[in-house]
Amino acid sequence: MPENNETVKWHQKMAEQGDAASQIALGVMYANGHGVDQDFTKAAEWYGRAVEQGHKTAQYKLGLLHMHGQGVPRDLRKAEEYFLMSAAQGYAPSQTMLGNLYTVTGHGHAHVSGFINPYIPKNDEKAAEWYQLAAEWHCKSAEQGNADALCALGHMYNMGWGVYQDEEEALRLFLESAEQGNAIAQYMVGDSYFYGIRGLRQDYGEAEKWLLKSTEQGCESARRALSLLYDIMDDFQYNVTD
Repeated sequence: MPENNETVKWHQKMAEQGDAASQIALGVMYANGHGVDQDFTKAAEWYGRAVEQGHKTAQYKLGLLHMHGQGVPRDLRKAEEYFLMSAAQGYAPSQTMLGNLYTVTGHGHAHVSGFINPYIPKNDEKAAEWYQLAAEWHCKSAEQGNADALCALGHMYNMGWGVYQDEEEALRLFLESAEQGNAIAQYMVGDSYFYGIRGLRQDYGEAEKWLLKSTEQGCESARRALSLLYDIMDDFQYNVTD
């Protein structure tokens, strides 16, 4: 049985009286199995009650459940609907998720190999429109300093998806995100120093610093890059001392 039974009882009482914060708290408890047995269906029910009150956090969390098919049928259109409600209230995580959703949708339209698209017909002409939407939502979230959005927007600029390709702007966004601890952004900064790209001079010391930070967070791409970097540094040292 739950260790924090009194906390659950208190939130249950408040939630049944219509308190949106407690409804969300119960949803989080059921979604994560904190103090109660994990039950995504009940999580969705409590999030749904808070959504009825227009709560932006609940809209986001219910959107995630629909995106992953947890406690509710998997439905990306429904997920998009909830993310849009929340994003319209300025909630940065929802703005970021919309950017991610539209980027993936653009990939589907653009016939990216291996992409499994559950409901969107492939159409190359539509890909650019979805990328533009993605960039717009990532911009809104990035303006609030959201690290994930900064990193995602960096990728948009790096690849030219929905925006003009600009590697130096991509690097600026990656750096801002990396300084907040985003592992993927740290890898991209390390990669830039490793190869001397995106407007940077090659600097193995800086590359090592950022790749280490990313590797420590479990980024496999960074781990492989760091291994290659150490091989190169070992070869260089051997040739100098030989």
